[in-house]
Amino acid sequence: MYRISFFLLVLAGTGSFVQAQDTTKRRTIDITSSFKPVLRDAVKINFNAAPPAVDTSRPKLAYNIPAQYLFLNYLPGEMKPVALQRDSVKPWENYNYIKVGVGNIHVPYIRTGFSFGDGQRTFFNLFASQLSSKGNLPFQKNSLTDVKLVGTVKTENKLEWNGSLGFKNDAYYRYGYRPDTLKFTSDDLKVTYQTYEGQLSLRNTEPTEFGLLYHPNIRVNVFSSKWKRDANEVNTVFNLPLEKTLGDNYAFDLGFTANLTHYHQSLVGATVDQNNNIYMVNPAFLVKTSNLFLQAAVTPSWDQKVFHLLPNFLADISTSDQRFTVQLGWIGYYDKGSFQRFESINPWLAAPDSFAEYARAGVVWRVQGVYQQPFQLCGEGRIPAV
Repeated sequence: MYRISFFLLVLAGTGSFVQAQDTTKRRTIDITSSFKPVLRDAVKINFNAAPPAVDTSRPKLAYNIPAQYLFLNYLPGEMKPVALQRDSVKPWENYNYIKVGVGNIHVPYIRTGFSFGDGQRTFFNLFASQLSSKGNLPFQKNSLTDVKLVGTVKTENKLEWNGSLGFKNDAYYRYGYRPDTLKFTSDDLKVTYQTYEGQLSLRNTEPTEFGLLYHPNIRVNVFSSKWKRDANEVNTVFNLPLEKTLGDNYAFDLGFTANLTHYHQSLVGATVDQNNNIYMVNPAFLVKTSNLFLQAAVTPSWDQKVFHLLPNFLADISTSDQRFTVQLGWIGYYDKGSFQRFESINPWLAAPDSFAEYARAGVVWRVQGVYQQPFQLCGEGRIPAV
């Protein structure tokens, strides 16, 4: 206690002494160091996550994409010129023409053609021609006259009728006889051939409900010759084709053909009558694709009641661009003889006393191609395609 009281007295005395010494001096505090509080580094907690389990299920995601309306700027397309393809189907137009000519051997030539019809259901053509010639020798002259009417009528039930009527008159003079001292009149040397012909056919433009396509047709020619021995001949050809479609690429054909010829000749005190008839049945199986056309058929036939089996195989193999086609075939056919056919080859022959026919089967092959301009490849070289 004594020490504490003494310390307090000394302290109070010292304070009074300091205050009494200088009362005008400004009070200041000198800081010799500054305290900067710093936080202790926090302790970080390390998390070790476990790997997720493997999900093998496939999620079903539903997308709802709204319609986008894009307005693109116009861009010109690329131009690639190609060869012009021949259009075989042209709209019907009525044309009329007249051709007149003359040559150095007095050959007046006239040919006319007239067409009429509405162009939708009726189509008609009328053709006529006249040709005459004359040479320097006696009776060296001839004349040819030909008139033909062709028509087509389409009905509302998808049927098409086609027909034609024609008349042909050919006059020849048997000039150039020897010796020149022989005397003949014009009637003695003039030979006249006349032909009346008619044709009628019917076909359906669309298959029936059973997939059938039919095209029956008949053609009749009445041919006559007037000279020393008059002769006439009637040729009739009746054809009944029927096709059954089997889908888009297959078809089956079954046809019947009758080729009939009756020849009559008037002789002095006698007549000659002969028949030359052929009957054929034509079954065939067809394959039609973009690159292949195949026809496999045989033709049973009866020639004067004698049976012949003729082959009829044909194949067209084309490339994808249709620029090259190979055609192969083995075809059997009849080369039938008749007075009308013989006269078309040699108009100077006399009326035959008899005629015959013969059948032959041969191999027919052809290679053709098209590149830019259509052409055909033949043994003699390249010729324009028809």
